[in-house]
Amino acid sequence: MLNINEMEDSSTKPLLQSNSETPAHSFMTPDNFLSDFASGEGDKEDKQVRTYSLTSVEMGETPSSSPTSARRGCGRLSRLQCGLLSLAIFAVLAVVGVVVGGPEIANTELQNSEVTFTKLTMSNPSSTDYSFDVAADVKISNVKPIDGTIGEMTVDLSYDNVKLGSLKMPPIDVKAGKDNYKSIDSQRFEVNPEAYDTWDKFSNAMLMEKTVDWVLNGEASVTSTIMGISMSFGGLNFEKEIPLSCFDGLDDVQMSVFDLTQSTPDSIIVQMTVCLKNPSDISVGNLGDMYFGVYYNNSYMGNVTATDAETSVTKDDASSPGCEQFGEKGYNSIPMFGNLVPADDAHDAADQLMSRYLSGKSSPVSAKALSPIADSLPLFNTGMQGLSLDTTLNGDETPLIVGIEFKSATVTPINNDACAMDMVADVSMQNPLGPESPLYITAVDMTVDMGYNGAKVGQAKTFETDVPEPNEVKGNDVLTVPAYALMELFDKGASLTAFAKDLINLDTLEVSLTGSTGTTAYCPALGYNMNIAEVPIVLPNEETNPALPPVTIQGMGGLKDVTITEYSISGNAPPSGDCTDHCGLVVSVTARIVNPSPFGMVLGTLNAEMLDHNKVKLGTVGTVEPLTLSPGVNNVTMAGILHPDDADALDAAADFMSAYMNNSAQVTTVRGTDAGDTPVDWLNDIVNGLELSTVFPGAGDDFEALTEIEIIEMEMELTTDSKARVASTVKARLNVPAQVDPSIILNVTFSGMVFDLIDPDTNSHLGGIELDVTDVPVTYEDGYITASFSKTDMVIKDFDGTSDLIAQLMVNPDKTVRMEGKASPLVETGMGWLQLKDVPFGGETVMYGFNNLVDPNTNLPEMKITKIDIESGEDGILNLLIDCDVTNPSNVKPEMGKVSMDLWTYNETHVGGFETKIGTVTIEEFTLEANMDRNAVTTFTNVKAQYVTPDGDHAKRAGDLFLSNFVSGVDQKARIKGNPDGSGTDIDLLKPALKILSSSSDVPGLVGNVLTHSVMHFPSLLHLTSLPTILFVSNPFSADMTVTSSHCEIYPCYEYTDDTNTVCDRWYDGSEHGQDPSEHHYGSAGYYTPDDLDVTVKAGEVNHELEEKTVALYSALSLEMATTLFSSSTGGALIRLEGVMGIQIGGFSMDVHFAEAGVPICLGWSFFGNEHECDNTPP
Repeated sequence: MLNINEMEDSSTKPLLQSNSETPAHSFMTPDNFLSDFASGEGDKEDKQVRTYSLTSVEMGETPSSSPTSARRGCGRLSRLQCGLLSLAIFAVLAVVGVVVGGPEIANTELQNSEVTFTKLTMSNPSSTDYSFDVAADVKISNVKPIDGTIGEMTVDLSYDNVKLGSLKMPPIDVKAGKDNYKSIDSQRFEVNPEAYDTWDKFSNAMLMEKTVDWVLNGEASVTSTIMGISMSFGGLNFEKEIPLSCFDGLDDVQMSVFDLTQSTPDSIIVQMTVCLKNPSDISVGNLGDMYFGVYYNNSYMGNVTATDAETSVTKDDASSPGCEQFGEKGYNSIPMFGNLVPADDAHDAADQLMSRYLSGKSSPVSAKALSPIADSLPLFNTGMQGLSLDTTLNGDETPLIVGIEFKSATVTPINNDACAMDMVADVSMQNPLGPESPLYITAVDMTVDMGYNGAKVGQAKTFETDVPEPNEVKGNDVLTVPAYALMELFDKGASLTAFAKDLINLDTLEVSLTGSTGTTAYCPALGYNMNIAEVPIVLPNEETNPALPPVTIQGMGGLKDVTITEYSISGNAPPSGDCTDHCGLVVSVTARIVNPSPFGMVLGTLNAEMLDHNKVKLGTVGTVEPLTLSPGVNNVTMAGILHPDDADALDAAADFMSAYMNNSAQVTTVRGTDAGDTPVDWLNDIVNGLELSTVFPGAGDDFEALTEIEIIEMEMELTTDSKARVASTVKARLNVPAQVDPSIILNVTFSGMVFDLIDPDTNSHLGGIELDVTDVPVTYEDGYITASFSKTDMVIKDFDGTSDLIAQLMVNPDKTVRMEGKASPLVETGMGWLQLKDVPFGGETVMYGFNNLVDPNTNLPEMKITKIDIESGEDGILNLLIDCDVTNPSNVKPEMGKVSMDLWTYNETHVGGFETKIGTVTIEEFTLEANMDRNAVTTFTNVKAQYVTPDGDHAKRAGDLFLSNFVSGVDQKARIKGNPDGSGTDIDLLKPALKILSSSSDVPGLVGNVLTHSVMHFPSLLHLTSLPTILFVSNPFSADMTVTSSHCEIYPCYEYTDDTNTVCDRWYDGSEHGQDPSEHHYGSAGYYTPDDLDVTVKAGEVNHELEEKTVALYSALSLEMATTLFSSSTGGALIRLEGVMGIQIGGFSMDVHFAEAGVPICLGWSFFGNEHECDNTPP
């Protein structure tokens, strides 16, 4: 504290003195100080800081200018004490100044301050009166000279000098020299009823004008703190005219959404969202329901309503979702809905608006507030009158036509610059009215440019085309439109040609369609036909979302589904032009062509080359009737001449015909050359090179090139190494398929063959034969070929089967076999000489068998032994030489090599009821000649055989009987059998056949008598029963024969056929004289001889005279013997010898039951000087 007692005398010292250099006359009065303070000058740092002191001027003294005088002013006080005292005095004076001038200061501060509404929020308006909630954000600036607090107050809000209502202002703290911000909490604002009209003007001004001034009036209080002392000043006048930034006519309105898809059958529902730019600080939380009429070109289109609309976004707020595209701040999204109901006189305008909208074009439209009801709230209804929201209706980004699929389209040439197109297309459409409000498309009128591969093909115009029912389109729908279009070609058809060629060859193509269509559509929701012009057709379209693809057309894919349904080769082409010979074959082909593409084309005449699978030209053909290649199934007939141009083409033709007759399907191509005499160049270009490939069918599964196969002759040689060599002459009918006329075959000269011999019973391929063309000469006559081939190796494929076939042929009269293979004939046709290859044939034929060498017709043996000779003998064995004739009942000539067969007694003559093996017959080369008449005879001479004495009594008797019959000259039969173990051949293939061979043969007896004649002499009277006899014997064999014994009964002839006594008609049998038949010599006169014999007759010796031996008579000169003797003594007589003769040939001994008839005898006698001499020569 300041101690007053320590202060100098104030009457003589200055109280407050400036310590600056400011002159004394600049001393400020309190008024000046307060004024500066109030004006804030005292706070400015750029001013010179002044300090004041109380000088003698205040006390009636003159201030001193010397420094020392200043110090003297405080008297005895120290400098610090002096300063503190000065400050205290100053503070007292300042407080006094503020108290005295405070109200004026506060009032000035209020009046100079600036109040701005940074945001005015209006919400919750009343639906019945002019009241709403209001909140605000304010900014108070230009506050000076001191900080303070403006107290809570109520202000009147006035417009156009009319109080609208009151607003409560909360206390507001302000800082001098700064912008002060304050939020006014929401409160209810009620417009004075008497000010409703003024409010309507005010609200209209807010909508229409950029700014509106309004006035705030009230009584304010200000509280400030000075030097720690808080002071309040009340009753101050508060009046501010405040500019309010407004909507400025809402001239920035953007259409963000325009949608008609919620339409119903009875009404077109418009749903749209506008983005309204709020240029003000006013936020209206609820505008109620706003009602607008929509206009286009001043024509009424219908009403829309914005329900519970609000403009809550101010100019500094972030734009509503969906509106950011128009600006980051200030845009309010306002949904609207309503009905499109054009006035009767606005149909054209509505059609124009819809045309522009659907074509993607922008159109200016206006939403004009309706009158008298523009808003559902009284607060805004009148003010909105005359409001027009002008915006732009952007064209629909989703096109009406989103795709076209051609169901069918047939192109017809007109000239080089034009074509016609008759088509049906599925047009994919998006009904802008949605799925519930249909449109009935009654007519279209399209003009489109068709492009392909970057080039324009042409411009097609359909003109107005009626659309038949069903023609309803709902939502995303497809409309089927038939149309006939004329297409103007841009480049003389060059691009159309490229398109057509790719259309034929490719699976799919993509074309572009660019143009527009006029559409007439009946709209039930509007009740009239809408004429929508220039609806764009843009396919592809990258600008849409999603992007629209190009039009995809299914191509013909190379026309792969081509099937020949009928064909014929009807004969040889006649001479024509320069061709005089071999001018080709007449051919006709009908094909079923399936065009998988919806596109077709009228081609007219199609002239073409016929190519084989190697694209070698075989001939030329052309369509019989004008050709339209339509979508789907086409039946096309082409006719022409198969006429190869050169040797290579002729070889190709031979291959083609070979494969055909081999029943091999083969790719055949028709390649277009021209379209006949058409004047349309681009049509020729399309046809030229057009290829239609198909599979030319084979001759058929049942086709056999050779039938009626007949083996004329066959020669089969079997070898010891189990191989077979075959030669044959075969005749067969040479066939052509049913579709081919046989006249095309002019001649056949040679033929190669590869075939198998097949047993049809087992289906076994027995063997195969392969013959070169030049190995088989052929003759051709009346459709038959006769082919002969020399001996060729047959490849045995089934050994057992082949040997079984041989066995069956050996024992059966015939065997059916199948010949199956391929022939390669050299054929002369109307095309020339064709060397056909691998033409299949197959057929059954008969191989005539050997039937056990038995005639199948008479059942008589075909083997006939004509002669048997004995070559030598050994113990138990006679070595024989046989001559025989074998008639072959087959047409097969077998060459079987060395064959050994067993010789058996025949069952009719054997002893004891059994057949007995008595030897073997071996033929060194058993080959039987054959011919087509199956009667070829093969003669075998000096065939070696052996008689082997069988074992066992019965067998031995059978063997003896066989020899006895033979020696006695008795013809007999013998059985010829193969050895059951197959040892009769070294050829394995033949063994099974020989095992089962069982034939027979006639075996002739010896021709001529062994005992050629005899000479007898009268017995002596002493021995009348002993008749001296000389026998003359011939040996017919090739071996010496020794007669070792004889007991032969002698039977004289009883009666001759004539007087010559050369033929005996009846022999004595004993019945003539009553002899007992039980006697073993019944009818015999005696026997030759009881004497021993050992006489050898040389091989081939004739009339060998034996020693005289005795004939023992059973009675002395019996009547029969006497008659015989006396007959022989006069003219000769005949006797029959029957008995057993012992014969030995080499080491082989046998007792032969001998029988000879008609042996001449001669009686030599001499009586009474008379005698009868007999010579050794048989009569």
